[in-house]
Amino acid sequence: MKPVSEWDEDYLINSIPPGEYDWLEFKGRRALDLTLDGVQQHDVLKELGKQVSAFSNSGGGVLIYGVSDPRDEIAADDGGVSLIIKGKISTKEWLEDVIPGQVDFPLKSFNVYVIRKSGAESQIEEGKGIFLIDIPDSVNAPHQSVRDRRYYARVGGKSRPISHRMIMDMVGRRKFPEMELNLKFLFHKKPPYNVVSIKLYCENKGKIFAKYVNGFLYVPIEMNPSTGYAEIFSFDNKKYKKIYFSNIHEDCVGEKTIGYASFPYYITRYAPVLPDIGFDYYLSIDISKKDLKELSESCLIWEIYADNADVVKGKIQIGKIKYELYSKHYSFTMPRE
Repeated sequence: MKPVSEWDEDYLINSIPPGEYDWLEFKGRRALDLTLDGVQQHDVLKELGKQVSAFSNSGGGVLIYGVSDPRDEIAADDGGVSLIIKGKISTKEWLEDVIPGQVDFPLKSFNVYVIRKSGAESQIEEGKGIFLIDIPDSVNAPHQSVRDRRYYARVGGKSRPISHRMIMDMVGRRKFPEMELNLKFLFHKKPPYNVVSIKLYCENKGKIFAKYVNGFLYVPIEMNPSTGYAEIFSFDNKKYKKIYFSNIHEDCVGEKTIGYASFPYYITRYAPVLPDIGFDYYLSIDISKKDLKELSESCLIWEIYADNADVVKGKIQIGKIKYELYSKHYSFTMPRE
């Protein structure tokens, strides 16, 4: 399915299934268009708050205004919703202004898109449009509708009030970072050409920052990773060395003097990994590019532990790992045992 930002009239009518689902709700023109006689702003906002509460509490979804009851097919309702309401204010801007405050906690993330008349065959009239409100799952759930002080969720394709038990379940919903590991081989452009290293990028793809991240990379023993003693493990009758990596950061806080020599003094700490941020880790391996190709069917395997989140496990065939050439100096970290 296309991202909501790419929907047009043809896609909406021909590719979106008619009917309503937990992730999709259709509303007619009168549910939003304040230019119509009898349509009251209080009623529009009350229904809007109900739908925003339900979607943000239930994994997200799309709220569509300007479509007739889509039991059999999807069609514009009376040509769509007016693009301008309340004098000279655009409907899109008005929605973007009022949506956050229709729930408590205020909604922080959403998008409003407009489908306009696209041609002579369009069901949408000039000066009107179909409005798409894309509401993601919210990490701040549960959200309460401010107009009727109720909490809603999507159940059976409808937005329904939920019980105290469901509300407390949302309050206690586990919210953890979501770690992901990307691997790449580095080949040096200049002599010695056979210098090969592994670059790890451990990224937080979730919406909650990670305080403690500890990972283990299992490297085929034939690759001779730059480490002394390391635990040896067997997977699929092949031997691997277990390499440790983490978001531990060293801060130089002074010097220690031993006899006539001075040495830097470091303290270590875990550096929090913010959402959409990661950290690099470099590992030298003693193997030629030719020998690396012979290991193309072997795998690199990993485990990542972040705070109280479930362990993230993964593996990739060596032959499928991308590589890049480099000439600058990298600071390669000696793995911990």
